[in-house]
Amino acid sequence: MNLTVVYDVQHIMPFGPLVILYLFLAGLSAGLFLLSALGEVWCWKPMRHLSIPAGIMALATIIPGGLSLLLDLGQPLRAIHLFLSFSPLSVMSWGSYILLIYSIIAVVFVWLAWRNDPRKKVWGK
Repeated sequence: MNLTVVYDVQHIMPFGPLVILYLFLAGLSAGLFLLSALGEVWCWKPMRHLSIPAGIMALATIIPGGLSLLLDLGQPLRAIHLFLSFSPLSVMSWGSYILLIYSIIAVVFVWLAWRNDPRKKVWGK
């Protein structure tokens, strides 16, 4: 007696390519922002000349990362619901607020660094 077993296992990707692109760009942005902070906030001399370009590149990588998340959502206007109804148990809710706060901090930091404003060293020496 021959027995044939057929498995109907679907290999579905849990994340689409746009989410993977966001994860890459967000990690790159965070690393660039830390490099920028090393030179501007903590006054590390070897990183001083890279501070402003790294900050600008941090902004330039997080913006398309956020846009890729909106495109992955399918209906981008639904992203408003993430900000209007915060759920402490939702990872998406936390992530949307963290991304918003990080983007605001990065914009303010790059603006202050560009103008050579002493207020950029709030957390440093």
